[in-house]
Amino acid sequence: METTKECGHGIGMQQITGTIKEMNGRVKIESKENVGTEFILTFAKTQSPK
Repeated sequence: METTKECGHGIGMQQITGTIKEMNGRVKIESKENVGTEFILTFAKTQSPK
C-alpha cells in the first residue's frame, strides 16, 4: 500500500476503499472548496437474515 504521508495514523482512505471494494461496494467522493466533502458509500442490497 502506498501513501504520501511520512507517518500515518488511523485507518486511512486506501484501507477503507479497499475493504468496501472487496464487499462489492463503491465509494464516491465529492468535494467543493470552502463548502466541504461528501463521501457516498454504496453497497449491494442483501437479503435480511431470518
